[in-house]
Parts: sequence; structure tokens; C-alpha cells
Amino acid sequence: MNKKSDLRLIIIAVLAVLIPISLVAQNPTQTVRGKVIDTDTKVGIPFANVVISNTDPLMGTTTDIDGNFKIEEVPVGRLHIKISYVGYEAINLPNILLIAGKEKVLTIELKESFHQLEEVLIEGSAKNESSNEMALMSSKQLSVEESKRHAGAINDPARLVSSFAGVINEGTGNNDIIVRGNNPRFIQWRLEGIEIPNPNHFALEGLTGGPINALNSNLLANSDFYTGAFAPEYGNALSGIFDMRLRNGNNEKTEYNFTFGVLGTDFTAEGPFKENYNGSYLINYRYSTLALLDGIGAVDFGGVPKYQDVNFKVFLPTENAGVFSIFGLGGLSEINGEDTKEDNEDVILEEFVQNSELAVGGLNHFIPLGEKSYLKSTISYSSTSSKYTENRPYGTEAMKEFNNSRLDRNSLRFATTFNHKLNSRHQFQLGL
Repeated sequence: MNKKSDLRLIIIAVLAVLIPISLVAQNPTQTVRGKVIDTDTKVGIPFANVVISNTDPLMGTTTDIDGNFKIEEVPVGRLHIKISYVGYEAINLPNILLIAGKEKVLTIELKESFHQLEEVLIEGSAKNESSNEMALMSSKQLSVEESKRHAGAINDPARLVSSFAGVINEGTGNNDIIVRGNNPRFIQWRLEGIEIPNPNHFALEGLTGGPINALNSNLLANSDFYTGAFAPEYGNALSGIFDMRLRNGNNEKTEYNFTFGVLGTDFTAEGPFKENYNGSYLINYRYSTLALLDGIGAVDFGGVPKYQDVNFKVFLPTENAGVFSIFGLGGLSEINGEDTKEDNEDVILEEFVQNSELAVGGLNHFIPLGEKSYLKSTISYSSTSSKYTENRPYGTEAMKEFNNSRLDRNSLRFATTFNHKLNSRHQFQLGL
């Protein structure tokens, strides 16, 4: 290296020390958008106010003629959103988590006020209040945001309900729900407005709980939980009802999400089908993380739970025929184990294998009939299978089959509901 090169290096080093370089760090932002609708008619509310109250300066907008809104360049973090409109009860949505890698898409339902004064809003809190006006009492709404923050919920909405009065979870680690001391097997699970079988991995026929829910909480919209005084549309339930709904996929932007966690390794994809069309798809696949680690020899213990599940929803609006949506849920689970003598682990007393299978598929149709009425219909098919195999030693012989049982169940269901809003106080509902 010559003297000129040495001199250049010295000059560059001196300049790097003496000349301050200011780097302006930009806070990440994201988009908040969605739709504001009437609780009773499901029709969009135009010109409603949507304000993010904890931003400085204050950020907000009004909905368009169809009830849609969009707020861009919102700083990521916890948001407090207030929605109001003249003649409707204003609501507050606290602690909505906005992350940099994903848009926040909301569907917000407003209830019409019983009493309206000119230029005065009657404001109420919608926290934990069910959107089903046919349920007058003993009903709560479960927010996906709450299920992520609640201690011990592990992103499982079924565990969140233990925070409600008169409700506890079963003490062995499963998410069985006990309402006012009733047997947990009398809980009814529903998805997209229709009854479904037990949506848990390692589920046994006749039970309603399990250690891990096959429904990924990242795909769930706000859901309702009823502990009594069930609305007329619900039947075949004695203890409680868990009415879950899947959210729609992002209809403007394609998004992917990969998560590696204790409960599972999962991949989510969502996005629009084409430009200038409100239809969307949403799909998630999850595989047991412990099963992956066991496959590469990273864990060394018996009874590793192996499971996988898939959830999806396809949202297909039309111009004149209403809105169609196709939804599905599938799960496979297996666990192997053995019992040994307490004083000699080399002596095997029993070997067992438990397998569970779950499949649910359905089609929803929603069509507005004027400004105050709509018709909603759902058809679904579900299939469950549980198998248990047990081997025991017989004298000096090797393991021999002691028990081999299998139980299959298939169901085809149909439900339809006509809803008409008479006024702000009364509505009429007829269903099958």
C-alpha cells in the first residue's frame, strides 16, 4: 500500500469521527380499515365517525356510503378506537394491537339508540356485550384481542371464558368449560352459525373439551358465549353455548404469516382473488412443534403429542345474489404412551395409542331483503372419528392386543334464519 492510500484512509477515519451523521429513525406505520354495520340489519352505516383517540395528532375518518373506512399511516402499537354515529350507541374498542407486518381489518356493529336527542349521542361501552339482541341476559362477547392478553388463555378462546362469573375450566389442563357446576359435556360448540362437533385435538366421543383447540385463534373473529337464557335460535344445549365466527381474509393485500411456538408451527395466507373485488381467502395450517422436535431427536420422552390442523374461509360477495362464504376445519391427532412398573421402568405394563380425526365443511349464504331485512342460510357436513388401541403382556408372551375400539360419527345440518327490524326497540326473527 502506497503513501497516498494511507493518507486517504487517515482522512476517511478522521471525517467519520468529526462529522456527525444523524440518522432519522422512522416509526413503523400500518393501515386500519374495516366496515361499520347495523347490528340488526347487517347493512353498512354511512358517514359514521371512526377516531383513534390515543394518537397525537388525533387520527380518524368517516365511513363511505357503504360503511367502509380506511385510516392509513397509523403508528403501530396499542390503539383505542371510538366509533359513533347520530342515533346509534357509540362504542369504544380499547387495546387493539396493530403490528407492522399486517393490516388491521375490523367489522364493527353499532346498535340503534332507544332514545335520541338532537345533537346528543348516547354513549355506552360494548366491552364483553354480545351482539345477539335475542339473548337478553347471560351472554358475553369474546374478543380475539382479549384471548391474546388473558393470562393462561394461550391464544385459546375456550380458556378465556373462565374469567366470567360462574364459569371455570376443568382442572386437569384441558379446556373443558364448566358453567355453574354443570357437566362440561353439555357445552355446545358452533361455527359460523351452525352446530359442530368438539373442535379439540385428542377429543373423545361424548366429551366437549381437550388439551388443544383445533381452531387457530388468529383466524377467529369476535365470538359469543352464552351461559343461560339461550336465544330461540339455539337448541340442543343444557349448559352453555360457544358461538364462534371466522374472520374474512384481507381483500386488498396479500399477506403471509409464519409462527413457531410451543403449541405449534403454523403458516397463514390471506388475500384478495383479484383487483377491485371484495372477495378474499384465508387459510391456516398448523403442525405440532413437539412432533417436529421429536422427529429430529431433539426431545427424549414418551407420549409426544402429534397433531396437525387446517382452517379456511373463502368470502365471495356478489352484486345481486348476496354473499357466499365457504368455511372448513380439519384436524388429525395421535399420542402414544406406555405405563411401566414404579420400581422397574424396564417392565412395561401397558402400551396405548389414541387417534382422533375431525372434519367440518360448510357453505353460508347471506342476502339482504330491503333495508331492514335479511335471510341467512347455512349447510354443513361434519365427521369425527376416535380410536383407542391398548396392548398388554400375557405371561411370558410379547405384547398382545387387549383393547381396540373405534367410534365414528357423521352429521349433515341445515339452518336458515329470516330477520326483520321493526324499529329501534323491536325485531322479528324466524328460523328453521
